[in-house]
Amino acid sequence: MQAEGPLTLKQLRGDDSRSNGWSWGPTKEALEHMVWTGDIVCVRRRNWHRLFDLPERALPAQVLNATVDPAGGLRRVVADALRCLGVATADDVADYLRLREESVTRALHDIGAEQGRVHRWDAPVWVLADSPVVGGDATARAVLVNPFDNLVWHRPRLQALFPDSLVVAAAQPLFRQLFNDDRLDTVSVRIDDNVPWSAGD
Repeated sequence: MQAEGPLTLKQLRGDDSRSNGWSWGPTKEALEHMVWTGDIVCVRRRNWHRLFDLPERALPAQVLNATVDPAGGLRRVVADALRCLGVATADDVADYLRLREESVTRALHDIGAEQGRVHRWDAPVWVLADSPVVGGDATARAVLVNPFDNLVWHRPRLQALFPDSLVVAAAQPLFRQLFNDDRLDTVSVRIDDNVPWSAGD
């Protein structure tokens, strides 16, 4: 990478044995470890493949040379995650970051996030005080989301957002035992009709 510039996993792997997609080979294990430790960074994607490079070439100096204590770093990533989620439970934020819920809850208190309730949600939710959801124009950045959106990975959050949605099973013949065929005709979605969608959206 130092000599050749940004590379994909496929380029780095070379003749290394290919994984089956679920298991990791030794090259991918080493690569992911180096991403976690900050020795390399993902700079962009090329045809869905991540492109990796050295931090000193990819990051601005103010980022590369910044020092952040662990507690401050946790507060920063928790605030960023909550900003991305909009309204979320502590469990949602913890899953988003793959961190323990107790640590995330402490950080949510530390950053001054506001706590509230959402109708039909069991757990309390959190929102940043400067979020558009709080007294602002929440439709300014509205996004259409459906139960099969691959941006919502956390099943409890998905079920909270779409409580009446159909759960599709792939196994046969258990699938036919669980659902009648007429159940497959309807899937619930939620659309904010106050957002002015343009033709083609």
